[in-house]
Amino acid sequence: MTLRISVLQIILLNIKDMCKSRAPPLQSTLNGEIMDLIVMKSGAYRTLMEKIDAIEQYVRTERARKPAGDDIWLDNDAVCAWLKISRRTLQRYRSTGTLAYSLIGHKTYYKAVEINRLLEQKRVRRDGMAEVPAKD
Repeated sequence: MTLRISVLQIILLNIKDMCKSRAPPLQSTLNGEIMDLIVMKSGAYRTLMEKIDAIEQYVRTERARKPAGDDIWLDNDAVCAWLKISRRTLQRYRSTGTLAYSLIGHKTYYKAVEINRLLEQKRVRRDGMAEVPAKD
């Protein structure tokens, strides 16, 4: 993650350099508000737009590659509050293998996607029949 941020920072620094002008800033008024105008060469503008497009493409591919909530971990208290169950019920889910978990020291953690999977697996249709889980 640090490397990705530094790459974006480098791109943004390059964008700032392209926008610098030795000439005093031009000003314009719009609805009585004074605005500074930035003047740049068309080649620099195209380069700027290409870099912005590259950033947009990077963000889109990262979102598509990793679904939201995939890296969220919850402890016992958070899971109990979310599912409105007791600690003993949560222990039973762990013991029977209904819910995957990780143990670090004496602290238990659960992935949010595992909780969502459990909820989908236990969903009940309107007529009271349990839904058959979809197979991949």
